Amino acid sequence: MKLSNTAQLKHNTLVCALPTPFLPETYSIDFTALKKVIAALIDASVDGLLAVGSTGEVHSLSINEQMQVIEKVASFAAEYTPSEQKRPKIWAGLFATHLLPAIQHMQRIESLNVVDALLIITPYYIKPSQKELIYYYTTLADKSSIPLYLYNNPGRTGVTLALDTITHLAKHPNIIGIKESALTLERIQMLGKIPNFEFFCGNDDQIPLSIANGAKGAISALLPLAPQAFRVLCSLPYREQQTPLNARALAKLLDKLVSYANPQLLKTLGAEMGLMHPTLRPPLLPYNLLEEKAIKALLNDLLQL
Repeated sequence: MKLSNTAQLKHNTLVCALPTPFLPETYSIDFTALKKVIAALIDASVDGLLAVGSTGEVHSLSINEQMQVIEKVASFAAEYTPSEQKRPKIWAGLFATHLLPAIQHMQRIESLNVVDALLIITPYYIKPSQKELIYYYTTLADKSSIPLYLYNNPGRTGVTLALDTITHLAKHPNIIGIKESALTLERIQMLGKIPNFEFFCGNDDQIPLSIANGAKGAISALLPLAPQAFRVLCSLPYREQQTPLNARALAKLLDKLVSYANPQLLKTLGAEMGLMHPTLRPPLLPYNLLEEKAIKALLNDLLQL
């Protein structure tokens, strides 16, 4: 579907949680593939590019590699969109287990002078209390020159940001939103009602429901597999006419796609589409399509969008 067909849709913000492509055998970063992925996303009018998040396998990247990826994402975006007004915003993930290294890493990212927003996940493994989470985020927000987004993903961290905690943190002038990946109907409805606070859906299969309940947009991991269809899907509740076929088909597929691990699925299917090698840094491994017949079927459906 051409982008002109989306002209009547409300333009919600669509951010891609970028993969970090790797070369086979050496496991070094494949910047050529990263550039290809970014070019396709910009063609689909994506609003933001999130580097070094969980989809980007940040757990496997050294500090220097993280800095390289952020700089390359920004330079590729600038190359494809010379107009700064039309250029997608550059987001960077920040993952830490305690405060001091988080502050140090935040300062490194700030020094690059290319990042528009920081996405900061709750400290993982150590399971801090809600009081400790408030202290963590407030301290970072006080010290940051870049706007911060909270990131709640208890499936990966073992800790949940309570709604009361989010409401409290939302009052900080430098904490402007959240990526929420533990979505229940109650949380969706509550997050969409927090004033002057941007709620981004972090689950691809819940994008339409979240948008309908006040979400600013979505931060999608599977976006590179069907960027044009995702662009439409992110705007569905605001279209008066019949939903375009490609977005309807994608919405049905997402229920199946999200049942597989990510970024393993993204890289496996992305390799079949010619976007990147399927290589992940061990212990993560791509899916074997000879064994996973259902994934092969999903690929065929994606190629029809």
